[in-house]
Amino acid sequence: MNHLEFTQQLEDFLGDKSGLAQFAVEEIVIDGDDVFIPPDYYDNLLVKVKNDVVLKGKVKIIQDYNEYRDSSAFKSGRDYESDIVEDPTWLDLMVVANEMIEITKDTTHINVTGIELVQEIDDIKLCRLTLSA
Repeated sequence: MNHLEFTQQLEDFLGDKSGLAQFAVEEIVIDGDDVFIPPDYYDNLLVKVKNDVVLKGKVKIIQDYNEYRDSSAFKSGRDYESDIVEDPTWLDLMVVANEMIEITKDTTHINVTGIELVQEIDDIKLCRLTLSA
């Protein structure tokens, strides 16, 4: 499986929830101008995206609105707060990331690179997704 096939399968899994969010796929080995990716890298990544729990427990993703990152013509973005997701996988977080992009109107920072715990209130973990352009 190559990057294009991986992206297509991810979109198939997301169905109508697919959107702009992407994974920032890191090259495995860079040697000069050559990039080496093991043959089963994307197959393994797809399994990881669907099955690996990123954070145990109840998770809510938050993102502050930033006017300078708002790509809409009328600056119509706003703060984002997701529904609670229990034991989210990366696939679950991709769905949340797409919703977040729609609300905040930040269509530049769409590569999901990680998750950051901001605060824990009772049994709910408030987190931010780390995104890159």
